[in-house]
Amino acid sequence: MTAELIIETTRLRLTRLTIRDAGAVFAYRSLPEICRFQSFRPAAVADAAAFIAGTADRPDIPGTWFQLGIFLREGQVLIGDIGVHFLPRGEAELGYTVTPSFQKRGYAAEAATAVISWLFRSPNRSCISCTIDPDNAPSLRLAKRLGLKPAGKSVHQELIFKVERGEWSARGVPV
Repeated sequence: MTAELIIETTRLRLTRLTIRDAGAVFAYRSLPEICRFQSFRPAAVADAAAFIAGTADRPDIPGTWFQLGIFLREGQVLIGDIGVHFLPRGEAELGYTVTPSFQKRGYAAEAATAVISWLFRSPNRSCISCTIDPDNAPSLRLAKRLGLKPAGKSVHQELIFKVERGEWSARGVPV
């Protein structure tokens, strides 16, 4: 059994999603304004439960996604999630989702900053990236706000943004 990962910020608590969260994940991940930019589009709570069950139960397993819920510290309300895809050569890819009623309050930036800092605590982590649909203006703004820089396009013509360990450290963000 592995210890539970908890990342806390001033307003948020990030911890691994569990099957108990499936109803809430379905509620926001099935919204048209959310799923239009996502590869995962649940049609039922059971789909959200299967999605959660299919993610890694601990971080840093190459080739897997580890899914963290973004919870408000006050009231423990699930407002979104951040997936971390652990790639070879010390790289990790982030994907983030925040339910619309909690967008435009800085929660995504706060959560992503905390996760990137946590990822760079690993001495083997060299680079963090995000792959973003070119029409997803809020995610593009967030990537730039986080200090990620354009790094090309995916095979599906999505935009790739990256930040290297040295660039992150140079921003003065604690790790």
